[in-house]
Amino acid sequence: MVVIMQHRFWSGIVLAGLLLSAAQTTAVAAEPSEGQSGGQPEWLSRAGARAEPEAIQPLHLLQHQQGFQRAHEVVAQTRGQSSSPYPAEVQQWQQQAKALMEQGRYQEAVQFQDKVVDWTEQHLGHDQVYTATSLNNLAELYQNQGAYAKAEPLYIRALAIWEKALGPDHPDTATSLNNLGYLYKEQGSYPKAEPLLQRALAIREKIQGPEHPDTAQSLNSLAELYSVQGAYAKSWPLIQRSLAIREKALGADHPDTAESLNNLAYLYNEQGAYAKAEPLYLRALAIREKALGPDHPDTANILNNLALLYYIQGAYAKAEPLYIRALAIFEKALGSNHPITITVRENLEQCRKARGDRGADFSDFTAGRELWFKMTASQAKISSSAEFPHVFIVIMDWRIENKQTLVAAAADGTSSLYISPGSKVLGGYSAKEEAKAVIIAAEKILALAKKVSEHPLPPPGEVRFYIRTHSGLFMIRDSFSDLSENKGKTLQLFVAANKVMTVHLDTIDAESKPFYRK
Repeated sequence: MVVIMQHRFWSGIVLAGLLLSAAQTTAVAAEPSEGQSGGQPEWLSRAGARAEPEAIQPLHLLQHQQGFQRAHEVVAQTRGQSSSPYPAEVQQWQQQAKALMEQGRYQEAVQFQDKVVDWTEQHLGHDQVYTATSLNNLAELYQNQGAYAKAEPLYIRALAIWEKALGPDHPDTATSLNNLGYLYKEQGSYPKAEPLLQRALAIREKIQGPEHPDTAQSLNSLAELYSVQGAYAKSWPLIQRSLAIREKALGADHPDTAESLNNLAYLYNEQGAYAKAEPLYLRALAIREKALGPDHPDTANILNNLALLYYIQGAYAKAEPLYIRALAIFEKALGSNHPITITVRENLEQCRKARGDRGADFSDFTAGRELWFKMTASQAKISSSAEFPHVFIVIMDWRIENKQTLVAAAADGTSSLYISPGSKVLGGYSAKEEAKAVIIAAEKILALAKKVSEHPLPPPGEVRFYIRTHSGLFMIRDSFSDLSENKGKTLQLFVAANKVMTVHLDTIDAESKPFYRK
């Protein structure tokens, strides 16, 4: 499944059960969303023509804007203007576009913002800061609809105008960098995104200060970039700092605070710390429902993310109604053929399939996993022996293809395989010799393992072994990429555990064959 993270760093859409990967984002971006194919309205087809009145080279940029028309307000102050240069009719278009955007009605908002851009270019010129603001706002509307190819040239042109008019280190230039950089992140162009996001952050820290809400936004954007690449060690301090700034500067119930809460919950979810992720998602959901309304797309983002959390743990009855509600919101706001809507629909279908195909009297992956960590050697009736002097149980945790997989083996030859979602549980003595081989392999590398007191699930891409000995719990891990290339300190242990998994999987249907087989 896929998780969708919204504009400004998981600002919300972690699609239930699905993390919309960079590759998927790039793929779906090429697909026209509802209202963008066939007889598309004139304002939609004209965007490309206005994108480049002059030959402006693509510039390096970063994340999403911080509020519709915010740039115009700042620019007006910078230029010493106390009133808008727009006549009443154009101001009304701006207000309508802003109101529709805040309601998540992006396609309708484009019609009004497109008229604002036309008027601005015609009466104020192609290279004025007001033009940059109107282009930026139109780009955001396209981006919110997944029309990245239409948004990019508008962001690029806006950035060029701001850099020329205000300078390379102006806060509005940083906003533009952030928006474009975030667009590149959504397209999976990470090498183009990182320098832009870093530049935006540096400008904001220097000009606006390390505790400013705009600085928090840049921290959030950069944290998301690192997170989607699996660089969690880089992401953690950034998102924690972003949350602290927002809670202090904006308040505990501000929508931007909800965004940081959502992103922090996502990190916990990826690390398998579900008990820590859930209250953060619930708090973020409550904030958005109160501030934005129960039917806003940003509220749907959290609904989807929370559903994913429950789905991963096999709590399908909790996940399904959240998916249903999120899908209804996205269908209304974005259309039935929007990439996000399609993803949530697929999430719901997978949840329903998993809920109806459990196959075993075991509904809670987490509870089953805990049994292997709580069982004592005396309860298992396993004593230290010459063959197994230290180790009596080995647990391999491995998350792959959005399935959390656990292989457990004991020194007496018993073993189990748990897979969630799906709650497939197989066990017994069917892999007796293979299970003992796991214990032997663990004895050989025990000296390399680290003694631990907790046993969280690993992030995607990591294979983690918990080794239970008569003197305590130890942990050792490797990246799956190394193991798949026959490298890594746990290679022999991984091969042994995989053989246990293979024996169990051979007893069920072909679609659940091993994720990896040597």
